[in-house]
Amino acid sequence: MKKALPRLCATACLAVAGLAPAHAVDLLPRVGVQFEIDANGILHVLARDLKTGHQKVVEMKSAVDVSDTDVQKMIEESVEHAFDDLKARQWIEAKLRAGETLSASRKGLAEHAAELEPSYEQRVEAALAAVEAAVAAARVPA
Repeated sequence: MKKALPRLCATACLAVAGLAPAHAVDLLPRVGVQFEIDANGILHVLARDLKTGHQKVVEMKSAVDVSDTDVQKMIEESVEHAFDDLKARQWIEAKLRAGETLSASRKGLAEHAAELEPSYEQRVEAALAAVEAAVAAARVPA
């Protein structure tokens, strides 16, 4: 029998000033996040850009302290950016799948190269190189 766990839901937006723009290779900036709860039960969040060292500490207050106007604004912003976030996620997942497929294909090609005709092996190598070049040149859709 599973015990029902209390559902906790908190949303926070945290902007770290000085965050370097991500390059196509990086896709996303690398940000380290630390959480600390003080003696009063207040959550403090430290976000640090791992590349530049810029950081910001934010004190997270209870959701009860958030005004209805702020909640409505957060909801509108999340809906406004939902499709962009979905596109970015789909792109990252596709790029990861392509990398996994390339790796598995190269491994299979190396293991079974002796069983393949040289012309077929060359076509497969050319196709793999084309996929690698396409993935390397492409950027996250805006």
